[in-house]
Amino acid sequence: MANRNLINLESILSLGSKLNESLDVQFIFSSALLSLMGKLLIKKGCGFVRKVNEFQQVICKGTNEVIDINSINFSTEQFWRIPLESELFAKGYRFALLLKSQNHLIGAILLGTRLIDKELTEEEIQYIKIVGSITSTALSNTLHFNELINEKDIIQRQNLLLRTLIDISNDFKNITSREHILKLFSLYLKGNLRINKQAIFLINGNIINHLSNDFGYSIEDQTILNLYNLPNISLVDNLTEEISLTLPQSIAIIAPLVYRGEKKGLLLIGKRLDNTQFTDENLSFIELLANSLITALENNRLFLEELQKEKLERELDLAKEIQNNLLPKANPVIEGWDIVGKTIPSKTVGGDYFDIIQISQNEFLFVIADISGKGVPAAILMSNLQAIIKTLISLNLPLDELVRRVNNILFHNTTFDKFATMFIAKLDLLSSEFEYINAGHNSPIYLKTNGTLSELSEGCLLLGVIEDIGQIITSKIKLDSQDIIMLYTDGINEAINSSHQEFGTDRIINNLKLNSNKSSSEILETIYSDVKDFSSGMEQYDDMTAIIIKKV
Repeated sequence: MANRNLINLESILSLGSKLNESLDVQFIFSSALLSLMGKLLIKKGCGFVRKVNEFQQVICKGTNEVIDINSINFSTEQFWRIPLESELFAKGYRFALLLKSQNHLIGAILLGTRLIDKELTEEEIQYIKIVGSITSTALSNTLHFNELINEKDIIQRQNLLLRTLIDISNDFKNITSREHILKLFSLYLKGNLRINKQAIFLINGNIINHLSNDFGYSIEDQTILNLYNLPNISLVDNLTEEISLTLPQSIAIIAPLVYRGEKKGLLLIGKRLDNTQFTDENLSFIELLANSLITALENNRLFLEELQKEKLERELDLAKEIQNNLLPKANPVIEGWDIVGKTIPSKTVGGDYFDIIQISQNEFLFVIADISGKGVPAAILMSNLQAIIKTLISLNLPLDELVRRVNNILFHNTTFDKFATMFIAKLDLLSSEFEYINAGHNSPIYLKTNGTLSELSEGCLLLGVIEDIGQIITSKIKLDSQDIIMLYTDGINEAINSSHQEFGTDRIINNLKLNSNKSSSEILETIYSDVKDFSSGMEQYDDMTAIIIKKV
């Protein structure tokens, strides 16, 4: 196996960026699980979010089971091994990773047994903890963002001060530049309070963004953080002696910048030019004006993000069009066979890939694959996988050698957290033999005309994880008249409804059995229609791709 560091800074940063850019809880857990399972060769894993002191299962990879962990006595450690006597251990889970935000438990990840009989190394445990910390941050941000979106921002003021602030707010709404917002705020603040010094800081955790400072000297970050943790607007004279001693005498007022109940920054105000004291009305004005400022800044940020989102969506539409052009344009027409393949893409480009390729007069190659992750990186890897397979087909290699070479190329040309599951098969039209290899993909469903059901699971590990993929098992079956094989990606079985239940494999099987007398196209459309009805009201999270092969 090639020597690659498990903890790769670039890949960790990439994972962190990807998770923190998402506001989708399921995507966050799915990405974290795929990263952990793929790198550590773990068979299955589940993610849970904790809401109102109760764990809710979000997603499972490698299994369709529903698990209730609310009765589990979790350790206080971030990462711990599940005890032998635990019910979770009996279900095949070996490790638990707790997700915390500000010492509050917000979620958990369970990891199952490994594909290799080895204990976790210290480096692997450290990697798990790093992924856990990244996931905790992204999950915390997402949960908090969702809470803020659901809040109602109702402000009722019935005096002249309110009307003045409404006018100010209206002025802010017409400004699309942060610099202009800060300039207008400074004019309102200094004009109404007769001051000439103020400073504004935005704070996210321990990261401080210095927006403006008229005091003529820098203020230490630790001092800003100490002031930021004060509960309410305060006069310097009323602060503790310890904090007062750290402040220059020219600072008179400390006001938090609060947006929808959450502190986002700090406003410092100097003494009045006439040396008079600030009245209660002045303090109320400062508090409400500070709220108007942070609201304008947040709206400006969201506006710019929306512009960036629209630009990205236009680019993604173009990428999606290019990606769709890589897929088969039409289903093959073969005497004695009814074959159909179709993908229903989600809103973004993704990593689903399928192909139906005629490799000789009487042989067809079938490929279906799912690339780790989502978005443009997955789409790029998908196009690379297609190019690799198209190139290797010309060499007329046995299936196992073709898969071995695909794995080797992916391993040497991708980062450790990028990998693919794939099912590849060759159909001999004359003998009706179906030779296949399953490289960690969802097991295709094989329904014989007599009702016998089996899954095509033999093969090897998923691709791109390790250089030497090890043993590759090639299997063959012989199809009889009216036999059906369905290849599919997890966008179908993992589609969720409003109760966060998955569509599941059983519903796919039931559809196949009930509609086995229909054409492949009718069967596939029935399944897609059933998935659509099942997940009505929910956004399609992943691409849905399938191939149905039926011998007439």
